[in-house]
Amino acid sequence: INRKLNENTEAIGRLESEVNNIKENYSKAEEVAEIKYVIDTINPLEFVSIKDAKDLMQGKKVASKTKKKK
Repeated sequence: INRKLNENTEAIGRLESEVNNIKENYSKAEEVAEIKYVIDTINPLEFVSIKDAKDLMQGKKVASKTKKKK
């Protein structure tokens, strides 16, 4: 019984560690929903060219194309 109890205690410790890891490293549903709302509202695809999108997917840095005011 003691051996099984020790095994269960160790397993619970590992599970607690994993749960804490998940809490620290993953976003909550509310945060994801907020980010989704912002992205849907802004619609970033209106501001990027196909070439820029392909470059981003390949990990290339895309130069900023800010327009200068006259």
